[in-house]
Amino acid sequence: MGKLRVFLFTFLSTLIFSSISLGQDMEERKMNMVSLFEIDPSKEEQFKEAWKVIRDTAIANDYAYTDYVGSWRNMHWMVTPLKNFADVDALWAARNAVEEKGGRKFERAMDDFLGAMTNSHTFFTIDDADLSYWPEGAEAGSYMEIDTFYYDYGKKDEMRELLADYKALMAEKDLPYPYQVSWDSLGTEGNSVTIISYAEDAVALAQSDAATAEAMEGDEMAESIFERYLNIATRSKTMRGKYHADISINVPEMDEEM
Repeated sequence: MGKLRVFLFTFLSTLIFSSISLGQDMEERKMNMVSLFEIDPSKEEQFKEAWKVIRDTAIANDYAYTDYVGSWRNMHWMVTPLKNFADVDALWAARNAVEEKGGRKFERAMDDFLGAMTNSHTFFTIDDADLSYWPEGAEAGSYMEIDTFYYDYGKKDEMRELLADYKALMAEKDLPYPYQVSWDSLGTEGNSVTIISYAEDAVALAQSDAATAEAMEGDEMAESIFERYLNIATRSKTMRGKYHADISINVPEMDEEM
């Protein structure tokens, strides 16, 4: 049981990705546990093979949670939707059960999994369906740009207001590009919000960014929103990622089509 406890500790020791729930019901599971794994490039195959054993063992032993898996360069990430912090205990119990049934093969896979890492970080995020923008007919796509915006302490209400205004402006201009808003929670630096934009690939994302910029150019409301943001912003960071349904665990059917 020790190996999985180490594994779970790396989960609970955390952008970042900040977060995604993709097609999962936000009312049912609107909190996410996000784990980032930085991999030694020379051990990429070792990591992938180890994860395959872990994944197969979990599926074979009725592991009940969804783990969305993705990557960018030598960074891999896993997002597990949860109902709340109390649900973490149930997740631990489910992963312990997998470990107990996995035997020596699972233990060896865990050794290889952990041995391929150079760093890890786990944190929690809270989805905000009210501020996320999902126009009718929009599809998520498997390519993501993850932007985390940091703001002055005590300015969350102002950030929420400007995000609401921006969503309204996107809808007014009938722009078809979806994004998800999540507030960073336990394990993050705080005072930050993450926006994930979706597209089929990097080219499609660049095209949507260009189209959005063109639509907002010269718009007084857009300029006002940007100015309000600059008044409370401290910094930002961007990460990109590719979601892999084929190596994720218990992906809802609607997400497998992404």
